[in-house]
Amino acid sequence: MVKVERSVVIHAPLQVVWELLATQEGMRRWFEEDMEIDVRIGGKHRHVDKETGQLITGEVLELVPHQRLVLSWLEDGPDTDWVHPIRFSFTLAEHPEGTVVHFVTDGFEKIGKPTWWQTFEAYDRGADRHKLLWKLREAAEGNHVDRR
Repeated sequence: MVKVERSVVIHAPLQVVWELLATQEGMRRWFEEDMEIDVRIGGKHRHVDKETGQLITGEVLELVPHQRLVLSWLEDGPDTDWVHPIRFSFTLAEHPEGTVVHFVTDGFEKIGKPTWWQTFEAYDRGADRHKLLWKLREAAEGNHVDRR
């Protein structure tokens, strides 16, 4: 199974990082300003990617307070060729310097399109280009987050 993986050490307590991941208000501080999420098992989420205009929808698949959040992630709408979602997983653990966050995106082979590999490569590049974990770290450490 191919997957996008990144990790970061955040110089903030685990509770602070968890609040940024597991609340709508927190997600809006570092991820997307229009993020709508009901953070409970089966709860829905949605936002529009500012760069592409792509609607993203899904639901909360796993929720272990202060440890793990897993979301299904579907490029949705009439112009998409996705049939099934991928998974976005955030796993947190205490670290001597604060909190370590491990991010994994997987399930690309199952999205239902023959060019799934290109989608995987785009998400792999995007994890760095969009500075996903960097933005989470900046928010948790009390810095301004540039969401561009």
